[in-house]
Amino acid sequence: MQFLKQNTAATVLIGPAMDSSDAVTPETGLSTSVDELVLYKHDSTSVSNLNGVATMTHIAGGMYTVELASTDTNTLGRATLYLRDNDVCLPMWREFTVVPANSYDSLIGGTTWLDVDAVAVSGSTTAADAVEANIGNLDSSISGCSTFDPSTDQVVLASLSTTLSGQIADNVWDSHSSDHAGSTDTCGWLIDQLTGKVPAGTISDFDESTNTVVSSMSTLTITQIADITLRRNSTTLEGSTDGDTLSFRSLYGAIAKLTNMCESTGGTLKIYKANDTDTLGSQTITASSDADPITKLDTV
Repeated sequence: MQFLKQNTAATVLIGPAMDSSDAVTPETGLSTSVDELVLYKHDSTSVSNLNGVATMTHIAGGMYTVELASTDTNTLGRATLYLRDNDVCLPMWREFTVVPANSYDSLIGGTTWLDVDAVAVSGSTTAADAVEANIGNLDSSISGCSTFDPSTDQVVLASLSTTLSGQIADNVWDSHSSDHAGSTDTCGWLIDQLTGKVPAGTISDFDESTNTVVSSMSTLTITQIADITLRRNSTTLEGSTDGDTLSFRSLYGAIAKLTNMCESTGGTLKIYKANDTDTLGSQTITASSDADPITKLDTV
């Protein structure tokens, strides 16, 4: 089926015209005036009479060209050209489809692009309007986007403008800590872990040789550390894995000798842990009959 361009004159081909007596001999002498030459337009209840109006020219083998005017192609859809000349040839017809100019020029002529405007997105005309309203943002070039690497599906950024770099930095630092929930081992997550956990005071320097934060602490902070140290329960301390292995020859060993249960057995002084059962350390007792017996200890 041949396409015709709407509202445009066209030369169409019809045939072959075969002799009405034997149906095999081509008729080559048909004139413009035949018994009937009409055009049926799409959904029309009448026909357009072209007999004696349209120019008809024999090409070869009973094939004829017919000149259609722009008024003959003004209706979109199906169109049928019908020719009858009872005493000369058998009836013949040709079917066409009249399409909009844009469709014809893009599909047949190749002179323009097919119009494919998006009227709706996912069935929504509002969504389509929103895309159209923001198309200017898509048309704007991003500074620094130089090439696209199809092997990695990534845009290669040659450089970023100062403004864009600042916007990225601001968005990173202004991101709420809740945005990092469940994402561990990231910079944002680590910062979130530090929030509210840095001791009071001023961090003045970082010692790279020891990987230590150098800070000056307020008097209140120093007092708090001292109080926590002095009030630390022996059982809690003994259960801790921080520091060196628990040993009697330590500051805690000396404190334990003063606070925990001690027992003299067979010339050995045993110093127990906080549970009064397990031994923390022991000391050999050397006695002297000439020494004065200890009768009282009083801190002065």
